[in-house]
Amino acid sequence: MHTNKHNTAYEVVLADTEESRKIHFSLRYQVYCIEKGYEDANQFLDNMEKDEHDAHAVHFLIQHKASKQWIGTFRLVIESLHKLPLCQHAKISILKPENHKHKFSEFSRLSLIRQFQRLPGKSAKTNGSHEIVFKAICTGIEYSRKNDVSVIIFLCRRSLAKIIEKTGLKVIKIGSKILHRGTRYPYKFDLTNFPNSLFETHKSLQEFQKNTGFAIYSNITAPITQGISGVVEKYFDMIEADTPELMEKAYQIRRHAYGLKAAFQAPDNLSGTLPVDEYDRRSKYALIQHRQTGAYAATTRLILPDHENPARLFPIEQYCQIDRQDMVKSVPRAQLAEVSRFCVAEDFKRRPGEQKTVSGVSESSAQNPAFDDSGRRRFPHITLVLIGCLLRTATHHGITHWFAVMEPGLMSLLKHMGVHFTPIGPPTHYHGPCVPCLIDVQSLLDGLKEQTRAAAAF
Repeated sequence: MHTNKHNTAYEVVLADTEESRKIHFSLRYQVYCIEKGYEDANQFLDNMEKDEHDAHAVHFLIQHKASKQWIGTFRLVIESLHKLPLCQHAKISILKPENHKHKFSEFSRLSLIRQFQRLPGKSAKTNGSHEIVFKAICTGIEYSRKNDVSVIIFLCRRSLAKIIEKTGLKVIKIGSKILHRGTRYPYKFDLTNFPNSLFETHKSLQEFQKNTGFAIYSNITAPITQGISGVVEKYFDMIEADTPELMEKAYQIRRHAYGLKAAFQAPDNLSGTLPVDEYDRRSKYALIQHRQTGAYAATTRLILPDHENPARLFPIEQYCQIDRQDMVKSVPRAQLAEVSRFCVAEDFKRRPGEQKTVSGVSESSAQNPAFDDSGRRRFPHITLVLIGCLLRTATHHGITHWFAVMEPGLMSLLKHMGVHFTPIGPPTHYHGPCVPCLIDVQSLLDGLKEQTRAAAAF
C-alpha cells in the first residue's frame, strides 16, 4: 500500500511487526537516551525506549533509501482525548466537552539519529532534516485522515512550527508554552474540512501529496519470509539469540562445530563460560530450533559494520587474500556485513561427509540433498532458514552486501538454489578449505525466489 511514485531520498515504513517495532524502540533509545539524554538509559535495560502510550500507538520508521539505513522514528498515539500524552502535561484549548465528539491522534516521538539531525541547507527544500520531518508529518496526517481522525495534536519548538508553516501547512497553536525538553508549544492540524482546513495554497497540497506514501514493513520483508515460511512453520523456529541463555545455546553449537578437528579450532577467548571473539560485540546471532524435539539445530551470526570506526576490518579482510578490491570498495562500509559462524549441530548432520563440515553441507550432500519426514536431514531447509535469519538481521540494520568465507559444499549447494556468491580471492584454509566471497543481498533474494517456493512445497 501507499508508496508514491515520487523520487525522494527517504522512505517512511509502517512498523507492523514485532521485529519492526523493536527497530523503532531501539532507535528511540539511541536518540532519546544516548544522544540527547532526554530519558534515563538505566530505565531501559533492553535498550528499547518505550512508555505507556505505545500500547495505543501506530509506529513508523524512517529509512534512508540509498543506504537502507534506519535513521528515525515517529508514532501516532490514537486514544481518548484526555488520555493523550500532551493533554496530560499541558493546558490546551481543545480540552472542551464539545471537542470530545472528534477522534484525535497525537504525533510524537519524532526522532532522527545524530548524523541526520543537521544537514546542509537553509530552507525546507534543501535541508535534508527538514525534508525528513515534512515527509513524516505528511504521512502522519494521511494515515490519521484515512482512519477517521479529525484533529492531530503535537508539541514542538516554535522554530520547527515556523518551518512547517513555510511548507504551506496550516499550523494552529492551541496553548501557551511549556517547559518540556526546552521551551515548546502545543499545536494542532485540523482535518475536519480536508483539504481546505490544512493547506494555504494548491501548491502546498501538491507537495503534501508527493510525501504521503509509506511502505509496510511486513511487505518489505515478505520476500525474505514467504519462501521459507512453510519450512519454518512445519519444522523449525527462527530465534534471535538476544539473551545470555540463548547465546550459550549458540556458543554450544559453535564450540562443537569448530572443535571437530584441529583445523577448526577457532581463535575464541574464553570469558566466563561463554567463548567470545573480538567480533561478537558487534554481531547479531540467530538460532534455529527443531520443533519436534526442541533441540537447537543450527546457529549463525552477522558481523555488523563498526559505525564508530567504519574502516575497521572484518575477519575475511584480515585472514584472506582479497584480489577484488574494486568490488569491496564499491560498497559503502555502513552497508557491508560478514556472515560468520554458520554452524549446524551434530545431530542434524547425518549423511556421509557432513560430520567433517561446519555448515553441515558436504560436496556429496550438496549434489543430492535428500529429505526425510522428520526434518533432521531436510537440506537445503536448515540452510534456507539460516539464510532467512541473516536476511532479517540485514534488513534490520540496512545491510546491502555480505562478505562470507564459504565451504565448497555450501557454496555448491547455494548455486543449486540459485544463489551465487562471487569469489573475491583465492581459496584459503580458514577453519578448513574455504573461498572468500561477496554477495549483493538483493541478488541473493532474487536467486532464492523459485527455490524457496519449491522448498516450502515439501
